[in-house]
Amino acid sequence: MPSPAPLHRTIHCCLLGLLAVVFALATPQARGEDSEQLDHFENHIRPLLLERCSECHGEALQENGLRLDSRGALIQGGQRGAAVVPGNAEASLLYRVVSGKEEDLTMPPEGKPLSADEQEYVARWIRQGAHWSETQPPASTTPLDRMAEIHRTHWAYQPITAPALPKHAPSEWPRNTIDHFVLARLEAAGLEPAPEADRRILIRRAYFDLIGLPPSYEEVEAFVADERENAYELLIERLLVRPEYGQRWGRHWLDVARYSDTRGHTN
Repeated sequence: MPSPAPLHRTIHCCLLGLLAVVFALATPQARGEDSEQLDHFENHIRPLLLERCSECHGEALQENGLRLDSRGALIQGGQRGAAVVPGNAEASLLYRVVSGKEEDLTMPPEGKPLSADEQEYVARWIRQGAHWSETQPPASTTPLDRMAEIHRTHWAYQPITAPALPKHAPSEWPRNTIDHFVLARLEAAGLEPAPEADRRILIRRAYFDLIGLPPSYEEVEAFVADERENAYELLIERLLVRPEYGQRWGRHWLDVARYSDTRGHTN
């Protein structure tokens, strides 16, 4: 009768041999499928994410709290929820926005949209499980998670300090602190300040800059005849309260927001 120790070793070796046979028989197809899916990811998905998405949804910037540079971040999603539901492309926000199926949101927001082939690549990748070919970093790296670091490093949270004035040749031209910086850059470029504009030129510049319209003859003559030291400052204040100022600058913001009185296809 064999001793217990040799018997245990025999059983152990048999189990290892059986597992090796099962692994050898069961894994080639799985390894082949994984390899095909990872090749698809590397050839079609990763380049799309890097080229079309990383600028707004990468390590440096995460608009709407969304990162697209890791599988965990895709599944976690942002303010609108998960970007990818592995196995279900139609339920995945990423596929819906790049294919135009999301009515209020289309990605990329500017530039050339994804082609039909590229949209199908994304759909196929998600349906096959959204495979990713490398170990993923923690997904919880949105700006909210990094707020302490942002408070320490972002320029908007730094205390206001007065920079040292740049050195330049002695001059009576600067009238305020900013003028010293302007004069230093002019000298570095081998340039000199332009001659001071007279009042007729100043009022036209102010009108065109602030309200986009020329001053009338009477307005020009009144400004030229105004001998007060703060005449120009008073002119600017009058222009800032005119409705044309709001119309001119409000138009720029409305253009950015793509404002229209209609939705294009309705009256």
